[in-house]
Amino acid sequence: MTLKEKRVLFTKNIARLITFVNFNLADKGYECAIDYCKRLKYEQDILVGNGLSKTHNSKHLEGLAADIIMYIHGVYQEDTSAYKILGDYWKSLDKNNVWGGDWKDFKDGNHFQYEK
Repeated sequence: MTLKEKRVLFTKNIARLITFVNFNLADKGYECAIDYCKRLKYEQDILVGNGLSKTHNSKHLEGLAADIIMYIHGVYQEDTSAYKILGDYWKSLDKNNVWGGDWKDFKDGNHFQYEK
């Protein structure tokens, strides 16, 4: 699969994730917004230098990762556990979808990526 094909598939799945929040969770007070998607190398290096990322080879560099910020009843959610419902849905969309909340050494609950 080409990078273009992966990015198109990833984009469709991110749209499905956002639609899931807007149409299935809105009545419970959930809202979301895209924070980061495609990232440049120097931006990634700064994040690593500041301890906000663990890798210089983030999927953000390929446009295969997005950070989604979530609000519940207007309150920004920082805790990874608040994103579990999104992470579970994200993983159900494609076997290659990875949720940052599952990582062992660095929980990143608002991070969603396509791994392959």
